Amino acid sequence: VAASMEATGQSQEHVLKISVLPTFAARWLFPRLPLFQQQYPDIVMWVSTSYATHEFTASEFDLEIRYGDGHFHGLQSDLLFREDLTPVCSRKLFHEVLGDKRLSKVTPDDLKHFTLLHSDTCTQNWQSWLGFAGASFVLSETKSIYFDSCMMSYEAANSGMGFAVANRAYMASDIRAERLVAPFAVHHPNTAGWYFVSPLRGLAARKVQLFKQWVMAEAALTQCQLDSEIRGEASTAA
Repeated sequence: VAASMEATGQSQEHVLKISVLPTFAARWLFPRLPLFQQQYPDIVMWVSTSYATHEFTASEFDLEIRYGDGHFHGLQSDLLFREDLTPVCSRKLFHEVLGDKRLSKVTPDDLKHFTLLHSDTCTQNWQSWLGFAGASFVLSETKSIYFDSCMMSYEAANSGMGFAVANRAYMASDIRAERLVAPFAVHHPNTAGWYFVSPLRGLAARKVQLFKQWVMAEAALTQCQLDSEIRGEASTAA
């Protein structure tokens, strides 16, 4: 990082170095990051996407976005939002398979008519959601395709390959734009979630404080929107 910044003449004081999970970056952070850059044009972002966690004593990163239960030894962690799983598929595929069936009338048993899209990085998501919905039998009666990342399974769902079980926050914009449908009133909230993580010694830095305030506010807005939409879906289903 230092070599890259020196080559472009950037002062380290104004460079914010963050490590982010790839799917979180692509599906949630990157669409919002221009807003942060507009508000704080003097802060230069250096973003690394990785599934690995880092020892801050041996790394150059100022902060990370991590997935877990919030217990990260020796580090400050603040919850952005918890995982909330729900199956999604393309609207086009849904109507090709189920015709004009109303979303509120869809049951987990209908998944047997679709291909389930799995991910090596989220191996238990389908099993977890189907178990929560009381429909574990669907796994053994349904075709499956496996991908090496959650992000690829989401892209496959957008492309009409089948149903992916996804974190609602990642797919909300596609659902609102009616590219995807999320027909099930069953949402499976998880105790795990995404956290802003940083060493205590680094919290005083202006660039870290500003990014933390901004990302926490964006996450709170996301959670508020999702809660409102889920309440609306539950009301419609009733």
